[in-house]
Amino acid sequence: MTAFLSSRAGLSDIHTLHLGSSIRYCHLHHSNTFPRLPGVRTRVLGALDSSDKCGSQLCNRKPYVKARQYWGTYRLFLAGFNVNLKGFGGRRWQHSVNHFKIPLQSLLLEIEQKKSHVRRAALKDSVSEIPVTVQQEKPALQTGALIEFERDNGNIVLAVADQPFGKKNWIAQDQHRNVHSIRFTQISYVIPGVEDFKPAQISNFLEKSVALQDPSLLEPAWEELSATGVTSMDAKVLAKVLFGTTTPEECYAAHCLLSSNQVFFRCNQKGKTPMYAPRPLTQVNELRERHALDEVARRQLDVYVNAVRKSMSSPSELKPAKSGWHSDEFFSKRTDALKALSLESCFENEQKKLALQVLASLGMSKTPTSAVDVLIGMGIFPAHVNVELLKSRIRIDFSNELLAAAELIRNEPFPDIDLDRREDLTSLNVYTIDSDDTKEIDDGLSASLLPDGRIKLWVHVADPTRWINPEHLLEKEARQRGTSVYLPTQTIPMFPMGLAADCMSLKQGHNCAAITISVVLKEDGSIEESQITCSTIRPTHKLSYYDAHSLILRKDETDLNMLSYAATLRHKWRKSKGAVEPSPTTRVKVSDAESIDPCIEIEVFDHTNLAVQLVSEMMILCGEAVSMFGDQQRLLLPYRGQIPRDLPSHSRDITAEGAGKDMALRRTTGPVGINLSKPVGHSSLGLSGYVQFTSPIRRYTDFIAHYQVKAALRGDKPFFAHGYLEAAIGWANLRSREAKRLEGISNRYWILEYLRRQPKDTIFQAVVMRFVKDHEAFILLKEVGLEALVTIHSKASAGDKVKVIVKDAHPRKDLLLLKEIL
Repeated sequence: MTAFLSSRAGLSDIHTLHLGSSIRYCHLHHSNTFPRLPGVRTRVLGALDSSDKCGSQLCNRKPYVKARQYWGTYRLFLAGFNVNLKGFGGRRWQHSVNHFKIPLQSLLLEIEQKKSHVRRAALKDSVSEIPVTVQQEKPALQTGALIEFERDNGNIVLAVADQPFGKKNWIAQDQHRNVHSIRFTQISYVIPGVEDFKPAQISNFLEKSVALQDPSLLEPAWEELSATGVTSMDAKVLAKVLFGTTTPEECYAAHCLLSSNQVFFRCNQKGKTPMYAPRPLTQVNELRERHALDEVARRQLDVYVNAVRKSMSSPSELKPAKSGWHSDEFFSKRTDALKALSLESCFENEQKKLALQVLASLGMSKTPTSAVDVLIGMGIFPAHVNVELLKSRIRIDFSNELLAAAELIRNEPFPDIDLDRREDLTSLNVYTIDSDDTKEIDDGLSASLLPDGRIKLWVHVADPTRWINPEHLLEKEARQRGTSVYLPTQTIPMFPMGLAADCMSLKQGHNCAAITISVVLKEDGSIEESQITCSTIRPTHKLSYYDAHSLILRKDETDLNMLSYAATLRHKWRKSKGAVEPSPTTRVKVSDAESIDPCIEIEVFDHTNLAVQLVSEMMILCGEAVSMFGDQQRLLLPYRGQIPRDLPSHSRDITAEGAGKDMALRRTTGPVGINLSKPVGHSSLGLSGYVQFTSPIRRYTDFIAHYQVKAALRGDKPFFAHGYLEAAIGWANLRSREAKRLEGISNRYWILEYLRRQPKDTIFQAVVMRFVKDHEAFILLKEVGLEALVTIHSKASAGDKVKVIVKDAHPRKDLLLLKEIL
């Protein structure tokens, strides 16, 4: 076998080429004139073996050869190749082969023994010339000096000193011509013997220095220096020991070896010329054991990181099973650490350290977002994982005990204590209007014409308190959850869906328990009379918002038209009382969310939709009537109120009618508060009192209000006292705010994903909502109901329509860049 190999071939090459096999051993026969290597002054290190022709020739002739290069040649000699090795000056060293076989293990042992012999022979003469103690040099920094310094981010940089900058800084340039302002405290080494150095020379200098940095040289040097009693030395001394000379490249190579390997030498004094001393044998042994363990961990980490890289580059169907990442303790700890970092729940420093170590090995930024990306690539998280949901305290599933309790209620319900008082309203037409996929149907509407020509309205609200008594296991769970959570990908109900979508809901064609609020309006739209009663109803029409809107426009349903007329009347009356138009409602529905490319549907509803206005006005009407009932009964209820704030008269937004002005007016409303004793004014609704009452299956505050109202209807003492209500409602409101935040973040993510998928240069219609700077404005993207910031170059004002395109959208980073089209 013939090969051309570098004289720097290492022992690792032998392992790779000959593992598990025998090796053919060869002697190297050099020509009579052994080539002298240019610029090398170190004497030959000694005979390899008295029986080796090569070794005998080297001993007799005493040629000059550099130690590292000689050892490289020696390794090739033992590797057992028939080698044509190119020498210097175009010569070739010819090698003949003497064939016989040696087991690999024996050969490697012989290699190590001879290598150690060679090193020690090389070092003895050099070490004998070294003083026991060397004083630290303090070189003055001059223009043209070559220095090593540490940047603020921890990176080590070589640069050439250019000129002082103030009293404590220097200006320096690296090989890439980057200019740095360096503090004296940042300088870790001034390379000796360098003057008038140029930045362009750094790359060549580094290449030569790196070629000399062999960590295996440190051990024999440590042994010899320890044996001679050296107590203080610098990199220049080690360069003399290792290489026989102290060229700048050799000094810097010695410095790098000392600073990067702290096993054999310890740094006693830092500065521009760091000082070192050989460690005692006990310390070296301890550090070796520690480094051996670290090396094992490093190799395990390499295995883990390589598995992660492979998974990240593989299609979803070829990714490992999730259980594979917990196949052993090492994999499991790091996978769990990445999860904890992604959810920002690293409560242990060690766990965070493990996660950051993996990210650093992957070359990724050490952030929770990067951890999420890695876990997606590993197949742990789906491509569109809802991180905020995982980080929240929201309970997603119900325990087996709760599910069993719900099933028992369905099969063996509690007696209805209000059965004798329920009014039979099954003869009424009852319309339930909601989204197509809504399962928890908790309100229905009816209307009839009275003999005197007035319209009587009925708002029927589902009565889940008929099925669950206070302090029941499911009531406590609802109290803990506080609200149902509606996400684009899933619904997290307050009650088990087997109850919420079945006996609790107002199901079409079924007799359902309800609480009915009947209202007769005055001509101006205010309430003339109202009544609350427990009832039994039978819903007749289940409509989507689109269906209801179409029926109202066609005027096919008399009762539905009366409801729509009443809603319009109420809307005008509330506007006259200062009511503010609500923000458009965006409904995002995602199918097959676990896939790479799920289906995204977006619908935007605002008050211009007749069905949306109808439902909204009837729910508000019900809340006002319940507030009036509670005030008359002096009943403890969660009365909601809101205090208005003034809008600055100079605001540019109030000049425009429509969406821009509506948004400006919404910003005048203060936060919503709750008073348990009596009604308070609600500015944005234009009401003197209001109680949320129409979603008892979805909101715990509505659910608890039903207990209170039904007790008053029976003439009983209210179930809950002030202290209990205050605590329960406070907790429910906290969970409700968390749910709304999560719903908003989730909707925004999927809207951005929808925009990201649209063809480039797709034009979107928008309305200018308000200006934050001269040319920076919030706009409403009408198609998706999203408010976003954009630079306005036209003369548009608040309320004007503009056209924009999406320049970039990144859902995970919450990034959306828009550009106005003129």
